[in-house]
Amino acid sequence: MGNYVTNMGNTPLHQNAAEQARFTGAPYGVGHVYGLENIADGTSNTAAFSEIIIVAPGGTTDQRGDFLNNEGSPGFMARDADLTPNSKAPDYCRVCIETNPKAPCTKVGSNDDVEIAPRSNHTGGVNLSLCDGSVRFVSDTVATTSWQAVLSADGGESESIP
Repeated sequence: MGNYVTNMGNTPLHQNAAEQARFTGAPYGVGHVYGLENIADGTSNTAAFSEIIIVAPGGTTDQRGDFLNNEGSPGFMARDADLTPNSKAPDYCRVCIETNPKAPCTKVGSNDDVEIAPRSNHTGGVNLSLCDGSVRFVSDTVATTSWQAVLSADGGESESIP
């Protein structure tokens, strides 16, 4: 289990072949690797890691923060515009345990539909590291367009997180 997870971009957890082929901009992906040369938007404009709330510490049922089991989720993503930091919108998980009101979830039937927001117990936001190694505290009220731009590595945006 871990509280820091990778940026899986504006895609679901398991990016399908079409999403992988066109490189939708995730610096990390399940079953494939991208290098810094693929980060066309710039390393200072692209998220690398963020926080996540582990809902079931020591358990293997709720996948948020679970790196090593076959349902694990080593990442966060923002295909759904509502999944900004500490969103009130639910994560989409294969298995949900709603023991933490800060981490609501809805059960989905496929890993292709898994989407998880970055979440923390900090008041007002989450810590986010960028691909250049810098760290920012990102407000819960960050604009959706700015949030999705910083999760994209190859979207043509030069927008940065304040």
